[in-house]
Amino acid sequence: MGSPFRPYKPAAKATPKAAIAGAISEAGGPKEVVLRMKRRRSVVYAYSDPDHATHAPFDVVCALVEAGARAPAEHLAALAGGFFTPGEVPQERFTALFARAARQRGALEADALAALEDGVIDGSERGALVESIGAQIAALNAARTRLLSGEDGE
Repeated sequence: MGSPFRPYKPAAKATPKAAIAGAISEAGGPKEVVLRMKRRRSVVYAYSDPDHATHAPFDVVCALVEAGARAPAEHLAALAGGFFTPGEVPQERFTALFARAARQRGALEADALAALEDGVIDGSERGALVESIGAQIAALNAARTRLLSGEDGE
């Protein structure tokens, strides 16, 4: 007989099983997913078990995303060499969103220049720059989404 099933085995980062584990957590945890998906508990746990052959079907992945999980979209974007930012239409007008993006770009450039001052980007600087770049992308995406919505008349 094989080893006992342990539903919380860590999966290697940047794998489909890790993305599904993250999605299950983001969607409210295994109990919530069992109720929402009408799947057996052991099946839901198997979706994230790196040693189990069962993978989440695409309709389950879609339902997890609809429940608020972003991990599958982030995983697929990374596989495609991209970066995922949600595209909800913000309430702010385009001009305000674009102004925020411009301010964030200035802050990003200042942070990058400060990090490069000694010629080496250390771990904390790297993390801060990654966050700042992500914020810049999200700000531009918000402005783009609002502009595409056609709701401003600007």
